[in-house]
Amino acid sequence: MRLIKKIIPIKRIILPFILLLLALSANAQFNANKGIVRDSFELPFTLALPSKTIVLPKELYEISGLSIDSDGVLRTINDEKGIIYSVDTLSGEIVNRLEFAENDDYEAISIHDNFAYVAESNGNLKKVNLKTKEKVDEYDTFLSSRNDVEGCCYHKYQEVLLLACKKEMEIVEDRNEKGIYVWDPKNEKLNDSPYYVINLLSSIVTMRQSNISDNIIVRLGVKNRLMAFAPSAIDIDPCSGLLYILSSRGRMLIVADIENDLKGIFFLPPKLYGQPEGLCFDEFGNLFISNEARSRKASILKFMRNK
Repeated sequence: MRLIKKIIPIKRIILPFILLLLALSANAQFNANKGIVRDSFELPFTLALPSKTIVLPKELYEISGLSIDSDGVLRTINDEKGIIYSVDTLSGEIVNRLEFAENDDYEAISIHDNFAYVAESNGNLKKVNLKTKEKVDEYDTFLSSRNDVEGCCYHKYQEVLLLACKKEMEIVEDRNEKGIYVWDPKNEKLNDSPYYVINLLSSIVTMRQSNISDNIIVRLGVKNRLMAFAPSAIDIDPCSGLLYILSSRGRMLIVADIENDLKGIFFLPPKLYGQPEGLCFDEFGNLFISNEARSRKASILKFMRNK
């Protein structure tokens, strides 16, 4: 009897501890990145757990592209206004407005040195001097609204701009393929052939599922999301050199290397990502993703890099 009296208190201590461990394990699995990956690739961000949610004012309900300048200032655009906005990443308040053109369909922004390149959906580019606060040039490309340019980023290693098309490429061989073109600032010309051609359905053949249930309903849902892929933003991770491609349709984040080899396709939880439209990195490799306002307020999600 004495032995039993000693065992009972130990059980009372161990059982709650076990339940706590199970709860933590279930929570970790729930928040884990879900997607399709190649080999042992791991995303250095937990997409279901932003470090900070920056709520934006009504003026930025149609927020689109994101970019961070050399001073660490977060710049963004509203896809209906010819204005570059500077946003306080603590309060979400607009701290500066730079009017550079008339209203139009502006979808992406990328900053290099003291210049901002703003891409229109029809493929045209506007170059803005951030110091003098004026538009200094404008470039027409052979792309059009049929291609629907939505992503733009500066590739510092090759010193070119990458332009991602949400819709079809100029030469269409497969409806599931999406293209990323190269615009060279030196000769002010867009290369005829796409730099990247992305086909998610053909790429996943050699990849594996990660944290996804394997049943017919889930497989059908995954296929539908992959077929909906349409790039809405792109940027290059300064720490790894990998290209990150955001797709609002299907709510996905795709990661690829410079050889166009997909590393991972990650599905974004709808409750957190209403309409993800913009993406950029700061100099430390932290990730920012913007959401247009839908059933909730527009926001920018910040993800600190996992150690």
